[in-house]
Amino acid sequence: NELEGFEEKQYKDAQKKQIYENRDRINAVAKYVADLLVKDVYRQIRGTGKAMLAVHSIKAAIAYKQAVTKHFEELVQQPKYEKYAEAPIYIVYSDSQDEQSAKGLNSGWSEEKVLENFALKKNGLIIVVAKLQTGFDERKLHTLFLDKEIKGIGAIQTISRVNRTTKYKNDCKIVDFSYNNVNVQNIKDAFEYF
Repeated sequence: NELEGFEEKQYKDAQKKQIYENRDRINAVAKYVADLLVKDVYRQIRGTGKAMLAVHSIKAAIAYKQAVTKHFEELVQQPKYEKYAEAPIYIVYSDSQDEQSAKGLNSGWSEEKVLENFALKKNGLIIVVAKLQTGFDERKLHTLFLDKEIKGIGAIQTISRVNRTTKYKNDCKIVDFSYNNVNVQNIKDAFEYF
């Protein structure tokens, strides 16, 4: 998952938080996510595909909401993608005293209302930190973007968000942006253990 302008040696001694909350990195990943939404994800399941982006922290989630929204809004100005303009980009996380509430970033909607609307919409992206990585059952969730490390049973539960079946759903995708692609091995290890 090479990103323009970044080399591994620059991160050699950096902490995960610094990597996963780096604004330039988030912007590059967000641009890729927005691009994939309109070019692939939303075309899946006969035009009803949806996606989830699981991120490292609330701070990263807020930055992703802003960056993905910016890039997505630019893309849907193009005639070939304007049909996706109404696809929502929601954010869900447990409230923190240090950060803005998710409700404030979702037009004042409660988490329950966000999930209800996400289920009703034809397409959409939901950005999460820890919530919804287990037990969330949206059958039209086609693609899972990971920008955090997942391990053990949590890895299995997280990637299982996209394996729900529905009519016309022939496959699903997991796109891993984790540092050094650690999730590839973490997921293998989880399946071997469990």
